[in-house]
Amino acid sequence: MIKNKNMCFKILTVVAVLISCLLAVFVGVPYFNITEGYAMQKVLISLIVVIGVNVLFASLTRLLLPKNVNPYAKIFKVHKWETKLYLFLGVRKWKDKIPELGKLLVGFDKSKIANTHDNDLIMKFMQETIYAEVMHSLSAIFSITALFTDIKLCFLFSLPMVIASLIINVMPIIIQRYNRPKLMLLYDRNKRIEEKRKEESVKS
Repeated sequence: MIKNKNMCFKILTVVAVLISCLLAVFVGVPYFNITEGYAMQKVLISLIVVIGVNVLFASLTRLLLPKNVNPYAKIFKVHKWETKLYLFLGVRKWKDKIPELGKLLVGFDKSKIANTHDNDLIMKFMQETIYAEVMHSLSAIFSITALFTDIKLCFLFSLPMVIASLIINVMPIIIQRYNRPKLMLLYDRNKRIEEKRKEESVKS
């Protein structure tokens, strides 16, 4: 299943690289007086930068955030208008088709929440949405640095790959921000039920 999910992102990356190569050779070489070797070198450098940025922040995110990050912090708040926007973008139709890096990186995925009454697992899942959101946000932002490999001709060498990186990172961000409010509602409901149960236990 993971392989099938990853395939769409692999195809998107390959297409972006091919577009960069074609633009570099058939536009850059004849119209901007550059050699094919220089063009391919710039495309390769741009690809390395984009991949390097994504790998870097996938590795560093858990070092940048607290071990037990608070999903209720204001900085991570999801507004109601956002949820409406995500629904408008059809998130329900494609959210389960996106690869779960949490499973690949730390062995955790949403299938572990088999018991919706287990708040420890729900909290863990909410924290994972934060890690994923921050990781993909930083990767998306810093992927733009690939444009600086050649500012004048970035539309030839790096722009297609930067656009692909933005798509690959923004889609998981949307999924995390769409899922987290629902997890919070479930967590809060379980907490209220548990508190009520304790109160009744004390009274009896």
